[in-house]
Amino acid sequence: MNTMKATLALFICAALLMTFSPMAYAQQKGQQQAQQQHQQQLMHQHMKQMQEMMQRMNQMMEKANKLSQTMAQYQEQKQMRFTEQHRWMMHLGEQYGDMAKNMKQSMEQLQQMLQDGDMLRDRQMEQEMHRLRENMQEMSNYLEKAVQSMERMTKRLEMMETSE
Repeated sequence: MNTMKATLALFICAALLMTFSPMAYAQQKGQQQAQQQHQQQLMHQHMKQMQEMMQRMNQMMEKANKLSQTMAQYQEQKQMRFTEQHRWMMHLGEQYGDMAKNMKQSMEQLQQMLQDGDMLRDRQMEQEMHRLRENMQEMSNYLEKAVQSMERMTKRLEMMETSE
């Protein structure tokens, strides 16, 4: 009798396991798919942000180069009155243009790293790359503000020149 009870209990446990195991497996599989989908969406969002930052760097390079060209043209036109301040502005514009170019190249490199599956397997490496992307975002914001200041300073120099 005890053997039959033990056998029956074992049979019931086996039946329950066979019933619930596929359900648990399906639920786990669904969770994994949802997590992978979420990670893909995040990666797509990060790639879009990187593209936007690189576009901004292109704009910064163009603006900084335009400032340098403006000062160079001014130098050609007003050779005698070209002041040290104008030279500083011209060189500063060139340096900001170089900085934007270097940042864009760094962003392109980071984008390649973010697309590398081997690097993304390490969770800490992935987190550090995302921190780096955020820091680059901040740096590009500061560079954009600096170039805008340069534009205002260039206009101010031109205004000062015309008022003299």
